[in-house]
Amino acid sequence: MADIEGKTRPELPVELYTHALEFLDPNQPCSVETLFSVLWTNNYLRTAASVSSLWKPYYDLRYTQCVPENEARRRAQFGEDYYKLYMKRRELDHRALTLVDAIRLEIPGRSARARVLAQELSFDVWDALRAETVLPLPEYFRSPRDEITGEAAPQAFPRRYWARAVQGVIARYWAVRMWQRAVAGDPGVTFEEVLLGFSTFCGWSPYALAQELDSFAANCRQTFLTQKVVLDQADPKFDLTKACDTTIFYMRAEGWMDGEEDMDEHILNIYPHIPLTEQFSFPLSALSRVWLFVTLCRRLGLDAYPTMALPSTTPICCVRPQDPTGLPVVVEFSSLGPSVVRPITLTSAYQQMAGVVPGDIPPEMAWRCLPELPASTWFTFALKEAGQNLTLYREEEHEDWLHWENERLCTATHAIQCATMMIPAAEPPVLIHRGDMADMFPLDAQVIMLDVLLAQALPGSSRGNIAAAVRMSVFNSETLDVLVMRRSRYPRTDIPYVGTIIPHSMLDDRPGFELDWKVSGVDERETYLAEGTLFKRQVFADGFEKTSTQASWPERYPPVGLSKKAARSWYLNWSHFGRYVEDVSFADADGDGQPTKLVMTAEMRTLYPEDCIPEPQPYLIPRIPGPQREL
Repeated sequence: MADIEGKTRPELPVELYTHALEFLDPNQPCSVETLFSVLWTNNYLRTAASVSSLWKPYYDLRYTQCVPENEARRRAQFGEDYYKLYMKRRELDHRALTLVDAIRLEIPGRSARARVLAQELSFDVWDALRAETVLPLPEYFRSPRDEITGEAAPQAFPRRYWARAVQGVIARYWAVRMWQRAVAGDPGVTFEEVLLGFSTFCGWSPYALAQELDSFAANCRQTFLTQKVVLDQADPKFDLTKACDTTIFYMRAEGWMDGEEDMDEHILNIYPHIPLTEQFSFPLSALSRVWLFVTLCRRLGLDAYPTMALPSTTPICCVRPQDPTGLPVVVEFSSLGPSVVRPITLTSAYQQMAGVVPGDIPPEMAWRCLPELPASTWFTFALKEAGQNLTLYREEEHEDWLHWENERLCTATHAIQCATMMIPAAEPPVLIHRGDMADMFPLDAQVIMLDVLLAQALPGSSRGNIAAAVRMSVFNSETLDVLVMRRSRYPRTDIPYVGTIIPHSMLDDRPGFELDWKVSGVDERETYLAEGTLFKRQVFADGFEKTSTQASWPERYPPVGLSKKAARSWYLNWSHFGRYVEDVSFADADGDGQPTKLVMTAEMRTLYPEDCIPEPQPYLIPRIPGPQREL
């Protein structure tokens, strides 16, 4: 290295540079940027900044999930070189985000790109997608209480939406493939996984929920220490019944055992993410409690498994002792009363077995009266219970339920439809397409339905007819000739402009906006006489989506201004907001300086090219060192 007089001086030792870089805080985003800057300076500093130990905390912090088999291959290739591991994962991140951007910007080809993301990249890119789901929002949609500061990310709303959509299809692809193996009798599928599959329909990663269970198990272990209960089965003081009681005590402390009213019919009762991640006000079903108990016990080293004392169809738990001379205990849960822990010898199943088996039953054989049931049995049982919950929910529908839980209703419907198709002997369900399904599961038709659930459907059969209908819907959803609406084709001038902010009604000035429109029943050969029927959708501040049908063209409401409070309520109450809207436009403001138009997404500008949709304002994008994602 040369100084200002052109003389050379020796480089500092590489180890000194590396030591200095160790003081960077991995929790600060600027730290990884600094590392990349050093990597790009020269070859000498690249050597200092590419030391594996430097990158381990960054790798562990950024990459929390993966496809286990793929991670094993990377470890076999790179060993414990965290610099190379990090760079390999960043390559995958860049590829995934490029595909997601293409899905967002280009309607044709979405299904093919989603297939690559779900089937090939999968959970290896989950963390990169998660970072997209928390991008800084446009300033007009922020609350003073928000922690977000600084510039908004370009196209934050649609990028958030499509990242969540891709996460969802990745998780559900994992679920239906796992259910497929369970139904086929694969012994590698666990009871834990079967129920985790249902939560993927709410966008949850099964690996993230498994990590939540790990955390709860660690807390439960602490309860054993606090209660001074022995958990080590090699300890002479270990008591299996007391260990089960302590686990139930912890479950009660977490609120999983409360409630006396039988509310098994709650629409998402068997979905594991509810007790693991949400505040809920209904008692969990016996199946949910058995699932929680079994998953905790297994993490605590207790040999618990779910079973049923046939002909009863109530799930219970059996816990085998490590000592072969000890007797298993049985744990029974109910939504109507307290849990019961008792020796297996006091169960009717054991007594019936003892009545037909000559001689004494050896302790190590006692559990056979309550055998461990295969995953296929639990899949069928869970599906039946989920279907009953949904049926009861619909029978007891109340107006507020329909309004506030419409997304959960769509989720449960989609999950049950998909799960039912996994059973070969079952008559395929008539597909129900509720209003929000196209926005909640925009990529599922090809990746989930056609590639897995209907992949073996024979032409002409019931499933084959469903497959043909789904295939046509995929084609139509990506064909611009079918989708694009040009107002110049119609003689009327009072078709609503997409993105215009409007009052709720002439008597109610709460703001809403024109979401989309289409005209049907038009004779294409006589467009100068075309009037047809106008269908339009509008969204209002409470997230309520209203569909209007007009045989004659309605008089348009005059645009109104949009307050920051109303703008924020839209995106908080309507989870699909980001598919349609990027920002507000001040090009046409009201007298108070409030925007009267929205900047719609690239998808909407493609679908309505003549609707005078404002163009997005340019953002100043700071250059981030390291492999760049395309914005």
